[in-house]
Amino acid sequence: MKILLVGINTRYVHTNLAIRCLREVLKTQGNAEWEICIREFSINEHLDKIAGEIFEEKPDVLGFSCYIWNIVSVKALVRRLRPVLPDAFILAGGPEVSFDCDCLINEVPQLDAVVAGEAERVLPVLLKGWSEGNLPRDVAGVVWRLRREAGGPQGLDSTTASDGFQGMTSADACGMVVANAAVPDTVDLNLLPNPYAVQEDFHGKLVYVETSRGCPYNCEFCISSTFKGVRFLQPERLRPILRQLFANGARTIKFVDRTFNASKTHGFQVLDLFKEEAEREYEKTGPEGPYGLSGDIPRAHCEIAGDLLDQDWLQYLQNYPTGMVQLEIGVQSTHPPALKAIRRSQNFADWKDKVRYLQHDCGIPVHLDLIAGLPHEGWAEFRKSFDEVFNLRPNHLQLGFLKVLKGSGIHGQCTRYGLEYCPDPPYTVLKTRELSHEQVLDLVRIEEILERYYNSGRFKFSLEVVLADRQSPFDFFDALARYWHGKGWFQREWSSRSLFENIWEFLMGQPDGRTALNRKLWREALRFDYFVAERPGRIPDFLQRAEETVQDKGWKEEIRKDPVWRNQIPESEGMDKRQWTRATAIEYFERDIPTGTTEHSPGKGGWYLFYYSRKPTQYFKAEAPKSI
Repeated sequence: MKILLVGINTRYVHTNLAIRCLREVLKTQGNAEWEICIREFSINEHLDKIAGEIFEEKPDVLGFSCYIWNIVSVKALVRRLRPVLPDAFILAGGPEVSFDCDCLINEVPQLDAVVAGEAERVLPVLLKGWSEGNLPRDVAGVVWRLRREAGGPQGLDSTTASDGFQGMTSADACGMVVANAAVPDTVDLNLLPNPYAVQEDFHGKLVYVETSRGCPYNCEFCISSTFKGVRFLQPERLRPILRQLFANGARTIKFVDRTFNASKTHGFQVLDLFKEEAEREYEKTGPEGPYGLSGDIPRAHCEIAGDLLDQDWLQYLQNYPTGMVQLEIGVQSTHPPALKAIRRSQNFADWKDKVRYLQHDCGIPVHLDLIAGLPHEGWAEFRKSFDEVFNLRPNHLQLGFLKVLKGSGIHGQCTRYGLEYCPDPPYTVLKTRELSHEQVLDLVRIEEILERYYNSGRFKFSLEVVLADRQSPFDFFDALARYWHGKGWFQREWSSRSLFENIWEFLMGQPDGRTALNRKLWREALRFDYFVAERPGRIPDFLQRAEETVQDKGWKEEIRKDPVWRNQIPESEGMDKRQWTRATAIEYFERDIPTGTTEHSPGKGGWYLFYYSRKPTQYFKAEAPKSI
């Protein structure tokens, strides 16, 4: 029997942890003769292509891992594949289908079964029975279809059953739907096999690892609130998983734990182990190997709760190797009534300085998340939340929108809070009692501007300069988004170069952009960002120096020949003149932008060398040529 488990990810670089975990569980708990395969696709691929590749696998069992981002595609694929795979047992599972299994199987009659909740305990039992020709009468955690027609999928022939069903039943045109009882127990993570036991190439991939399930919080917008307690994986069981992932090229490991710092002891042990295995990989490849030369050290991405950041965590993280960890914190809102409504008790003021310390003093990238559309939070309240969070200058600020998920606490309170949301996945909020639909659309445009200009990192210095005299960053991004909307720019694709031109046009139309001092200062900051963003080819006219003399070109060559670069950029030693020239750019700036000399009084400028052979671009203050 051939079993094919399918994941459809949001992006090519993502990996599906669930299908890998279930593959290994079926290997250990299933029949030895089973052939168990997994396939991954992206939602950006054409459904005809995906369906064709699945069909060519000729599976006897076909299982889909379902989430809000792929459920529409999964439904379409099941409908396409049933006519050409008439004897296959087709099932679905995952968080998107676990809370309305009967609705899904009635909506998509081509499905044979839906698994609710954690499938590691359910799937082996279900498939063993099906392979032996038995109906899943007593398999807990399954909603299944008993088809009317004879000769249907194996074990689901209506002539083989008459009564004895333990679950709720309902009839439809295709037969009868049976909803078995829920699974009574949760899974012990320490009894699960290594999901990455099979050799795979993970270069350039984002790999997910799980060391706990559950969450200590009960946020009303999250389905994690439906599970009580937190279960932990013994940290040492993580060692062979990380060792294999690093050996197979994985560099970014995202821990899917809902609250990584729920247990201080567990969190420290996991990060200790991560560091040990990362350093072991470095020692194995050596500084001259691809691991050492690229500087591409493994990085752990951990989602933590800000209110659990105590002095022990701060001390631990400040001593962690640079570049080996990044943090994500769900602030969601700083408006107390909104936090109370979603049952998320926290006080942002108590821990915001700790986040600032980790980001700016310890050099740990911090991602902060906001959710627009929460109960009791209108435009003015969200503006305040945005400004308070943005003023920490996180590495990444995600402006998300409330998703009214099936199974979440807020799903049943929409009338109470005046929430209207899209009935189709991903169930995004359309309006609330405090936030009109027009305002939601305005926030959607602000989100896109935030991604292009702040989260991209391409305008680091220029945004700091422009925002220096503004009280509300939110108002700035709102004004920029409205300008884009008025120009029709959201309907077009833009190159990095064009983004610089667009923001310059916007700035020059602002009242404070008409002063010669501001124009000069903003232009220098944009010039510096432009040189950092990518090696300049043709520089836009407004960013070119007014005059570049023959003498300037001579000074650039003198700077480029300076032997100091052999120490600061060791790999330059092996480059010939042509390679070194292509890898660098040298430019003079009238203001010393990186050091913060951006006040309106005249600032000292200087020469900078930009080195492009690594990402991100490196830049160095250069000594002025002796001839100057």
